[in-house]
Parts: sequence; structure tokens; C-alpha cells
Amino acid sequence: MFGWLPLFTLAFVWLAFLARRPARADWLLLAVAAGPVAAHLFYWASGIMFGPRYYYALLPAVLLLTVRGIQAAAARLSGKEGHIALAMLVSLLVAHNLILNLPHLVDAHRGYNFVSGQQQALVEATIPAEEKALVFVATPTKDWWQYGALFSANTPWLDSRIIYARGLGTAQNTQLTALYPDRALYRLADKQLEQLR
Repeated sequence: MFGWLPLFTLAFVWLAFLARRPARADWLLLAVAAGPVAAHLFYWASGIMFGPRYYYALLPAVLLLTVRGIQAAAARLSGKEGHIALAMLVSLLVAHNLILNLPHLVDAHRGYNFVSGQQQALVEATIPAEEKALVFVATPTKDWWQYGALFSANTPWLDSRIIYARGLGTAQNTQLTALYPDRALYRLADKQLEQLR
């Protein structure tokens, strides 16, 4: 979960309960962390592809419990040497994630689910820098990935120089076009960009 060695992933969470008397807040954090796990046991999706994403909701509670466990371990250790050893252990675990785990994960997820920056680079290189544009992304199937690969380039306020929209047919595209009358219109299909207006 933190990119640490598996043995240490929840070790400090256990210490939050075993190394001292847990406070009411610790039990509340544990309940918050266990809630999504219990709820997703009954969720209809198989979770084969996206299972871990459902557990991001428990991450804040687990992080806080991990810190509480580190504090509990520090309170149990006597002397400066014990605190230095604990600090070194946590530093090594973080370094393990940054040096050994994270680069592998970044490489493994490059192009994951058909998402890459190639089409966005094509659009940005083709549309003049001074022009604001609305790009309709053709989705020949009902699958999401043709548009999904470009969706993240949109800002939440849809105010960027280039806005990507899923092409949903003439009627709906015309309605959207009316909301952005000052923008040039393009259609992106099969890695080909065509200007419409």
C-alpha cells in the first residue's frame, strides 16, 4: 500500500493497538478503514481490473493509524538509539518505495488501459497555439477508452485552450457547440484530426 516491503505494510497499524492502550480515536480510525473493505465484500463488481481503487477511501485512516503506531513504537523505545533506529527503519521503508517500487509501477502503468499522451500531443501540435478549440473525439464503439485517453486533459472548469468532448452525434454535438461559440471545432478519429469549423 505504501510501496513498503509487505511485512511492514500494516505493521505500524498493529502497533497502534498492541504497543499501547488504543484511544477512542484509534478505534474510530480502524472502523473508517474497515468500512470500505466490509462494504466491498458485497459489491457486485468482480474487481479484477479495478479492485484496489475502491480502497483508496481507507488510505487517510490507515495513514493516521500508521503514524499512531510509529508514535507508539517511539514511546516504547528507550533512549536516543531506539529513536534513531526507528527513524532509520521508516526512512528505509520510504526509500524502498521511492527507489525500488515506484519506478517499476510508473513503467508498468505507462499506456495502461490504452491511455497515452500521443493523441493529445498530435492535437496540441496541429491546432495553432493562439486558437481555442473544441475537439470531438470519435468513439466508434461503446467503450470509453478513445475519449478516456484524452479526458484528463480537460480542466474541471472546461476553460483550457483545448477542450475534449466525446462525439455523441450531430444533435448533441450541436448543443455543446452552442455553449462554446468562440472556439474552432475539430473531430479526432483514428488518430486523424479534422477541422470542422
